[in-house]
Amino acid sequence: MTKGTEVVDIEAAIRAKVQAAASRTAPTGGNMIKLTKDKKFKMPDGEEREGPLSVVVLDFISANSYFDRPYRDGEVTPPACFAIGDNPKDMAPDESSPVKQSASCNGCPMNEFGSHPNGRGGKACQNKRLLAVKAPGDDPEAPIYLLAISPTGTKYWDAYVGLIKNRFNTAEFGVITEIYFDDKSDFQSLRFGNPAENPFIKEDFGRVGEARELLTVKPDVSGYTPLTPKKAGKR
Repeated sequence: MTKGTEVVDIEAAIRAKVQAAASRTAPTGGNMIKLTKDKKFKMPDGEEREGPLSVVVLDFISANSYFDRPYRDGEVTPPACFAIGDNPKDMAPDESSPVKQSASCNGCPMNEFGSHPNGRGGKACQNKRLLAVKAPGDDPEAPIYLLAISPTGTKYWDAYVGLIKNRFNTAEFGVITEIYFDDKSDFQSLRFGNPAENPFIKEDFGRVGEARELLTVKPDVSGYTPLTPKKAGKR
């Protein structure tokens, strides 16, 4: 597969829309693929799949989230500070963050190793990748889902992106990707592999703009309440 001028122009056009799309706000929980404790993919319709999950990754972004209160199973709380963007090294808290922790993510004390309150050397801020995926094929009505990669899996995703660009000379939507759980991990840590040429790359490109809009939706922070000292604790 050769990466021609058409694909290069496509990628440039998509990236140029980031700033405009990032201003949109709406809830996105309804199209999220969740990960169960027993390492299954829970689809938005409630179906659970063991994997591997075969998908086309239409687009992806980096997402940083800092929560200033303890995590409770089954409870959804807004982040105190968040950032979304393409380059993990050039991100800054969104202006709508309830409590911005720093002017930029680079150098933020909550984004440093050792800042996590559990004392194990991790970061208090969660550095994730967010993927927009669809089933392989040319169905124009196939739903686009979101899938979050936890901090334990981001380096594997980043390495995989480099692999497909070096091996196939294409963008992430130019291949069909298998996503699976790392059996050796105690957590729901995702891995990526077995890339195969996507025969419907042109059709899928037609939906990359739609995927970008979904990815850049900001989290709903309207329910955030200021933290009091009594509520402080580990997350």
